[in-house]
Amino acid sequence: MFYLVLVVLCSLVGIPFLIRRRFRRFFTAILCTGLILTLTGLFFQHKEKAPSKDFGANFLLDYHLVRGEKIQAYLQQLSAKKHSVNEPICKLPVLDPFHKSVKSLIVPSPPLDCGKLHSSFENNTLQVKADGVVAVAYRIISRPKGDDFSSIVSEPLVVMNSKQDARKNVYEVEPGISGCIMHKSSKKCLHPFGGQANPNDGEKVVFHSDCCLGRIQFTMTPDKAIKHNSSGLCLHVNHETNHVSLAQNCSTKFNVLYGTLRVENSHLCLQSKSHPDIPENDGLLEVGKNCTEKFAFRSLREESFEGNATVNADFVRVDITRSEGKDSITEVHMQTAPKQEVLQRKVQPAGIPVNVAMIMFDSTSAANFVRQMPITRSYLKTRPTVFLEGETIVGDGTTAQLCAMLTGIPEEEQPEARRSMFKARPVDRWRWIFNDYKKRGYVTMYSEDSPGLGTFNLRLKGFRNPPTDHYGRPFWLEADKHARKDYCSTNQPIHKVTMKYSLSLFRSYPNNPKFAFLLFSDLSHGNMNALKYADQDLTDLLKTMDKESYLDESIVFIFGDHGVRYGSMRKTLQGKLEERLPHMSITFPSWFPKKYPQLYENVQRNAKLLTTPFDIYATLRHVISYPVPPRDLRFGQSLFIPMDPQNRTCASAGVEEHWCPCLNLERVPVDSSIVKQVVNYVVNFINSLLEERKKPKRVCHRLSLKEIKTAQMELPNKKVQRFKNSLANRKCDSCGVVLGQKDENNLIKDTLYQIQFLTSPNDGFYEASVQLKGGVPSIKGAISRVDTYGDQPRCIQDTHVHLMKFCYCR
Repeated sequence: MFYLVLVVLCSLVGIPFLIRRRFRRFFTAILCTGLILTLTGLFFQHKEKAPSKDFGANFLLDYHLVRGEKIQAYLQQLSAKKHSVNEPICKLPVLDPFHKSVKSLIVPSPPLDCGKLHSSFENNTLQVKADGVVAVAYRIISRPKGDDFSSIVSEPLVVMNSKQDARKNVYEVEPGISGCIMHKSSKKCLHPFGGQANPNDGEKVVFHSDCCLGRIQFTMTPDKAIKHNSSGLCLHVNHETNHVSLAQNCSTKFNVLYGTLRVENSHLCLQSKSHPDIPENDGLLEVGKNCTEKFAFRSLREESFEGNATVNADFVRVDITRSEGKDSITEVHMQTAPKQEVLQRKVQPAGIPVNVAMIMFDSTSAANFVRQMPITRSYLKTRPTVFLEGETIVGDGTTAQLCAMLTGIPEEEQPEARRSMFKARPVDRWRWIFNDYKKRGYVTMYSEDSPGLGTFNLRLKGFRNPPTDHYGRPFWLEADKHARKDYCSTNQPIHKVTMKYSLSLFRSYPNNPKFAFLLFSDLSHGNMNALKYADQDLTDLLKTMDKESYLDESIVFIFGDHGVRYGSMRKTLQGKLEERLPHMSITFPSWFPKKYPQLYENVQRNAKLLTTPFDIYATLRHVISYPVPPRDLRFGQSLFIPMDPQNRTCASAGVEEHWCPCLNLERVPVDSSIVKQVVNYVVNFINSLLEERKKPKRVCHRLSLKEIKTAQMELPNKKVQRFKNSLANRKCDSCGVVLGQKDENNLIKDTLYQIQFLTSPNDGFYEASVQLKGGVPSIKGAISRVDTYGDQPRCIQDTHVHLMKFCYCR
């Protein structure tokens, strides 16, 4: 429009000087009239409630319809070309998170109560504080070499009670006293082998850290025999072999001399067969001449306990023993114990010098994130955060998304790793993004809190070697054995355990760049409403990271892999679209938009388009390769590079048709009540425009509906509407597709309609787009008249140009 006005102004100035003097007034008058009409169109574009955004072009079109249809056709082509440049070719659904079809499924969850936590583990220090405790021991949890499907725990190591009155629980061995017989230097106790309450006659006696339990209590009888309380068997010495066993023969007597237990009438004392200072668990008890090992009775009296131990490991299990009749307590903890080889790793500065934190919530759609995480969303909006409105999925389930996000290659094109396939091998050979970051000196972490649903373990062979420097799977395998309540790991919420783990990574490696991938599956996989439990805790984590300056050094991805895949939600059309539209937000350091304004702007622009996990992989690669774009990409494009809206389709993005969320126009019956409602709304809207001003209301006929020609509504493609589930084929375990009947369309009052209709008395042929939201219509864009109207609007063509396509003069 600017250029049109400029041309007219230049003509006013220049043309009169190029023509003969006697015609100057005539041509000047014509040009002035053109300028006035043009400016009138611009004025009414803002003054009137006409729905068109391209008013100058609409004015010219309407004005010249009277003069000739060639100009009309040309401008229509021009308008279509302009529209195609501005509008993405993929129209994305805009879903109401609280749509009535799913509202009944959104229910509040009861408060999450995991009980009281008695221990903590941070900075390699295990601390225990509890009442009513008999004994405390810890075990280190680790991963068997080359095994991704089991965990191992160390022998228990005793945590000593540091409280002053703890010594009151230990007594000298003497006749008539009962308790556990404790080896003083190691604090281990004598056990029947296996800790049996009723061992067989002749069972061997061993040392063990489980101390003190009711089934291992002994009593020194008045005649100085030592009797196992629960079985009645006595410590018996075989003088030929010096072995000690439990036997019905109670002839062996003991004297106590300075804490040692000496066999009566001999120079032999009870001792460990090996390691006299700290006997091994299940190490044999024997007699010998080394009379330096001291013993005492330890009672089962409960006591208040405070103790700590230094543990240089990532994962521990704490066993808190209480007296008979009371449940013992098991708690598990994770942290990152700094590894020397990682601390010494050479750091090569990344192209964009940031940490990367990826926080994934299983089965979390963009709509459910809005429903369940309002506190987190509000906080993210205070930071430079971009919400990707068109993030979609590239396959069924978590594995398909994380293959794309962490390797950039679809599962079906990876080296064979399915457990059901012959010659399948672990996934170590895949192109993991972790390795790219390790090469740059990053310390890496991967944790997934539902080991039974492991992304690369449920169907695949898992990893032979840990994929990251700190790998949480062995911990979760052990923790899963002790789970007692939903969403709880022993006495603490599972999601908080992972959050502490991630925070410890930042604290343990202050000088190393960090890449962390945290997968929260237990909380949201089977219950979309339970996600709310993490809302405040995630906000608190982000605030702590901000307070300790980690957030301003990091790009944080918070996302879902997909929406809900099963149950009542999935049976609605809204639920089916939510499955295909997971949440994805990217939070940047506060300085990022200023330092990299073009990159940030590109991400914001791309956020309006269809995006996929392949694009996230490309973006992760771009972080460390910048300013050089990432290479060797099969699919996807870095979000730091502008995407072409006209070329961003499901096919070009690597999304198969049955996963594609893009909307298409599908014909619907013109006699349906909803279509009639929509068309009558448009006709009434046209009449309201005519009646807003006195002259058009007086000189133009009121229009009425004559006939509905066509009606279309926006819907996902037919394969999406008919999709039931995926199945295994030769490519992968979820590459096959099962189609069924179309879903019931419960979005008919929440979608866009495109209609063509005739009005009377002007026989006008119109086309309009109407958006329904909760059944309430609104006009989208301009109402087009697709036939010529000749001199129908002659009575207003000089005063109300913008209404010419609607007015039929009386």
